[in-house]
Amino acid sequence: DVDNCVSTPNADQADLDGDALGNLCDLDIDGDDVPNEDDADNDNDGFTDAQEIAAGSDPFDPDSVPRRRGLPQAVLNLLLEDEYASPADATP
Repeated sequence: DVDNCVSTPNADQADLDGDALGNLCDLDIDGDDVPNEDDADNDNDGFTDAQEIAAGSDPFDPDSVPRRRGLPQAVLNLLLEDEYASPADATP
């Protein structure tokens, strides 16, 4: 196995954009040509990093999204489709 982030310990070897650079040392984690420091949605899941941090979800994991208390994610997704023009406009 090849370490995808030699200069930084990263036991899980996560690589969101599949560019062979580990997430912990990748300057553009989602491969959208916007540097992480300038990217409002680093995992491209439709929620801004600020929304995810406020809601306790991981802004670098597209499978970790804000949830409304007590609602299954599938129901939340349907509500977001109806309630907002795009999930990025949603307030968690």
